[in-house]
Amino acid sequence: DTVRFLATTAPGTEQHKHGIAIDEYNINELVTSLDTPVTIEFVADQAGEFKIWCKTCLDGPFGNSHPPIQAKLIVE
Repeated sequence: DTVRFLATTAPGTEQHKHGIAIDEYNINELVTSLDTPVTIEFVADQAGEFKIWCKTCLDGPFGNSHPPIQAKLIVE
């Protein structure tokens, strides 16, 4: 299946360098807009549970002290 995320950032966090990363699918997209979504599209061709996290936050103003932002993608 093809998976498509349309991602925007929360108000007031545009400078935090939030993003969406799924390592197993080589996804690491920066999301900095409230109005224009970043389209992240890929073919989910690997079964399993995959961590979705904010890898780009490490480069943001809070660095390693940023609280973890995580979700889970389940592909069956």
